[in-house]
Amino acid sequence: AVDSYYHEEGQVIVGPVAKDLEEKGFPVVTHIRVGSPGETIAHAAKDMGCDAIWMGTHGRGSVTQALLGSVASRVVALASVPVTLIK
Repeated sequence: AVDSYYHEEGQVIVGPVAKDLEEKGFPVVTHIRVGSPGETIAHAAKDMGCDAIWMGTHGRGSVTQALLGSVASRVVALASVPVTLIK
């Protein structure tokens, strides 16, 4: 039940972004994982053989926004590929 909840919530966030990118001609493959954000992002990039990580520096809400600096820092510390932060 918990995995289903997180998958559905992830689709709510990822779906519109993927659709917008596809409409602009970008190929899109989405992945939703559950876990500590910094570690999960860095490990997902490694598992999928990504060449780079691009991520925003602002969260969706005040609590997320306060924590995102630490998430971005954690990704930079753990990632085995270059990380580009977008403001």
